[in-house]
Amino acid sequence: MPAVCEVLGILLKQNPQIFCNGCAAHVLNLLIQDICTMGNNEETIEKATAVAKFIRSRNALSVAFRKAQKNHMYKKFVTLPMKIRWYSQHECLCNLVENEDISQQLCATKSLMQNYQNSDKLQTFIDTVTVDSFWDGCRVLISKIRLPSKLIGDAESDKASISRVYMYFKELLMQDVYSDDKLYTINRRWDFIHTAYMGFAYVLNPKTKGGLGMMGSDLEYTYAELQNYLIDGEQQVFEEEFQQFVQFVAEPGTKYDDLFSRESFHARAWWFVHGRNKFPVSSNLSCKVFAILISSTASECV
Repeated sequence: MPAVCEVLGILLKQNPQIFCNGCAAHVLNLLIQDICTMGNNEETIEKATAVAKFIRSRNALSVAFRKAQKNHMYKKFVTLPMKIRWYSQHECLCNLVENEDISQQLCATKSLMQNYQNSDKLQTFIDTVTVDSFWDGCRVLISKIRLPSKLIGDAESDKASISRVYMYFKELLMQDVYSDDKLYTINRRWDFIHTAYMGFAYVLNPKTKGGLGMMGSDLEYTYAELQNYLIDGEQQVFEEEFQQFVQFVAEPGTKYDDLFSRESFHARAWWFVHGRNKFPVSSNLSCKVFAILISSTASECV
């Protein structure tokens, strides 16, 4: 990662007009790793993984587990987390908690447990699933990594734009499930991924009506950086256009209100189709910043 940042710094120094941002999905994945390795969370994950492995690696137990699930149509089988893909911890924990009653039911089935009485892991399995504190710990950890895990999925979709990353972290920092040390970690990851280009995209996204809800002094900073980025002669034109743009998107009852509020709204498409005639300088800039990929997942799959 340091080497990549160093190369990026060299490129930006030689080509200041280049727009670039880090992989949001990767940063969110690292954030989940940070949370999962704090305090007792790591122990909770180790126990949850051991329980899931115990069930999945024993054929008779797996069959009995699936048979018990037939009375609960929407329950999924237990899954194992993948190394490095820290968001998979969320699915592992959720599937396990969802089947808490079945796990405890199987523990109480002596005829089934006798098959594994010679296993040194049997008592550990029983001691884990029959203790309420284990399940409580799983639920607490789920509440902490639920949102960043969901956001990773959003970040890897084709419709996600760089302005969404700003919205992601804004939403994370507003959650009331994080302690001060976890908020510090979120802010540290935010400082790494946060760039001026992200601010450009946020204020130029019609959904935000000119940057409403930006954190701290970000709006003033972003506007100043926009002025520095524009070439001579464009600053005044952009300033006039931006004021008109804010009035246009903020006007109540505009025919675009419904379009802007849709989950499927695509800011770059709007600027390319509708904005370029009304605000040509702003549109040129918008089409560049909204073309920035926020995840490298698609290219890695080629």
